[in-house]
Amino acid sequence: MEPTGESRTAEQAELAEVRAQLREAQQTMEAIRSGGIDSLMIGPPGHEQVYALVSADRPYRLIVEAMNEGAATVSPRGVILNANPRLGAMSGQNTTDLVGTAVLDLIPDVHRPAFAALLDVGTGGSSRGEVDLTGPGGTAVPVLLAVSGFDLDGMLLRCLVLTDLTAQRAAEIEAAKAHEALREQNAFLEQAQESLGLGWWVLDAGREVMLTFSPEAHRIYGLSPAEFDGKMETLWSLAHPDDMRWVCDAFTAALQGGAPYQAEHRIVRPDGARRWILQSAVVQRDDTGTAKRVLGICQDITDRKRIGDEIRASAAYNRSLIEANLNPMITIGSDGMITDLNAATEQATGYGRAELLGTEFSGYFTEPDLARAGYEQAFRDGSARDYPLELRHRDGHITSVLYNAVVYRDPAGRVLGVMAAARDVTEANRIQAALRESEERLRVLFDNAPVGIEDVALSGDLVRVNPRFCQITGYTADELRSLRVQDITHPDDLDADLANLQRLRSGEIDSISMEKRDLRKDGGVVWVEANRALVRNLDGSPLLYVGTMRDITAQREAEAQVRALHAGLEARVQERTADLERSNKNLEAFTYSVSHDLRAPLRGLSGFSAALVEDYSDRLDETGRGYAERIQAAGERMATLIDDLLQLSRVSRTDMNLGPVDLSAEVADIAGELRASEPGRQVRFAIQDGVMVTADRSLIRTVVQNLVENAWKFTVRRDPATIEFGSTTAGNGQICCSVRDNGAGFDPAYADKLFQPFERLHEAADFPGTGIGLASVQRIIERHGGRVWAEGAVGRGATFSFTLDSADTP
Repeated sequence: MEPTGESRTAEQAELAEVRAQLREAQQTMEAIRSGGIDSLMIGPPGHEQVYALVSADRPYRLIVEAMNEGAATVSPRGVILNANPRLGAMSGQNTTDLVGTAVLDLIPDVHRPAFAALLDVGTGGSSRGEVDLTGPGGTAVPVLLAVSGFDLDGMLLRCLVLTDLTAQRAAEIEAAKAHEALREQNAFLEQAQESLGLGWWVLDAGREVMLTFSPEAHRIYGLSPAEFDGKMETLWSLAHPDDMRWVCDAFTAALQGGAPYQAEHRIVRPDGARRWILQSAVVQRDDTGTAKRVLGICQDITDRKRIGDEIRASAAYNRSLIEANLNPMITIGSDGMITDLNAATEQATGYGRAELLGTEFSGYFTEPDLARAGYEQAFRDGSARDYPLELRHRDGHITSVLYNAVVYRDPAGRVLGVMAAARDVTEANRIQAALRESEERLRVLFDNAPVGIEDVALSGDLVRVNPRFCQITGYTADELRSLRVQDITHPDDLDADLANLQRLRSGEIDSISMEKRDLRKDGGVVWVEANRALVRNLDGSPLLYVGTMRDITAQREAEAQVRALHAGLEARVQERTADLERSNKNLEAFTYSVSHDLRAPLRGLSGFSAALVEDYSDRLDETGRGYAERIQAAGERMATLIDDLLQLSRVSRTDMNLGPVDLSAEVADIAGELRASEPGRQVRFAIQDGVMVTADRSLIRTVVQNLVENAWKFTVRRDPATIEFGSTTAGNGQICCSVRDNGAGFDPAYADKLFQPFERLHEAADFPGTGIGLASVQRIIERHGGRVWAEGAVGRGATFSFTLDSADTP
């Protein structure tokens, strides 16, 4: 809306008045600068106030001129009365030229309504907001405008403080750029914003008391003007305990002429909130170098710190996720070049990170065109799933992999690249091939198994059967798939079969085996041995029954025949047992007869022949005496034969009492007895020590006594004679014992006759004996579960061996 003529005239009049006042003020200021005026008296008559220029003007001027913010005083009609150099720099004009101009001229048209609304404050009022300032060359400078109204001699003036937000906006832009770059690299981060807030303060260095503490500084520290006593030690008390010492030291060093004070540290506000702040200060000194004032700026950088920490943490987290992945992971640019990778990729390819970055992704595969088509599909469709490739290692070996690729985007949704992850499926392919091979073998076994195989549903329906199952039941596979177990099981066996299936399903048993009858298609009955087990799902729930069926009809028939044969055999055994018992009784009767009935006349014969020789020898001629002696010798031989027969009978019938026996000691004892009976003979005994066996001591003593005495007898013509006893391991817990001599020996062609009763291979005149001893040896060894045999040659000695259980056999 254009101003009217009257208002324009009024504005021009006011502007002329203001300019006159400014000229007067300039003259006054010039006088002040020249030192001609020490103080000012301002105010209407009766209400004058005196201001000492040294104490008031200079600090104010220094503060205003040192401010990083633009500052101006504006008349009620918006005319600039004074401005600081920073406002001139922000607007691109000379400070002197700004004075007397309309403040709205500094504001672009689009922002003037908002500016006018912020400027509309009364005495003691204030407002705050963001507008644009017209800067050098017509540029737009974003500013934070703070307006406060005050009364000067009845005139409402407004003080403007304009904080240049260009750096803050630039920092925000830089933060956004950094965030965008990080998101492009990791594709996981979100865009971050930084927020800046500036406060300023002036400190009396001597008293360490704040001369000025801006509202923004109050906000940053969380201190209201009423709460803050202005003391530096109060600010130090708000520093975080871990930071307090070094912050104080840095500030003290700056006061003492050290490095400028600048510190990022933590504070703890009175309300308990923890914030990060950036402090920067300039020390003003007098001509002697003594610190007089400290001009400081503080900025809350908590959000910037937080965003930075989050970005770094997110980057570290994403990188750790990528590096922790055991599968190769690669990011690919739109040009197909590798832009990032993890350690697993280095291991899979054999190349280092520096070697891989910036190289063509497809160049590491056996089929580069196929690899290129994979990531191009991801760029085109957004993803590529389970893409099969073969990765070539640096050393030449090939790894089969499946690649999954997906595009990643910036916050604006633009595609930045492709993230590809590979999964080594070499072992999986091998397992699948082995599984297919196993399945094929199982199929061949299923189809050709000599037993019937069935898969049975929980309901009893036959799901699958093999050819042998069809042969057993007489049905085709299709016919059986329409039947249930209940349909082919004999009614008399059905309840037991179903009960067993229920026990399997409940988990009471793991498997069953039963013999039952099944019904063939032709109506016949077949006996089968059925074995079944339950297959469960991964969660443990029942899935189906599997079973095998073996046709045992022929076996059952054979068993029936065996039972019949067994019954007949038992009858024959009983008959043979009765015969044996009768034979044993006859043998006992014979033994009794031999022992009593034969001995009596034999004793008479021997006695009378002895009496004849003794009483009538003088009446008998030489021939008669010879006959009598021969009768006596024959009687003695007959008595010996009877004793040996009785001994043979006893060893066959005597009960055995098994226990450990030291055969070495028994042989040594027998050797001693033989030496004592014929002390004139030169016989060397070689007896192995510690030969322990499990046997009946009395019977086994008979064995070794017969063998050792035979060796003694058949070495009578050897000088010196040698008799050896020893043992070797026979296996199965048995040992082999041997008695060896260097005597007369025997013809090996007749070795099988040695252990038959009354069989002799030598003349009685040469070597006396009855031929019963070795027969007794054989019977005793056989009763002990062993065997006995002989080896020898004529004139070269003989060896008799037998086996017995070792004494340590359990």
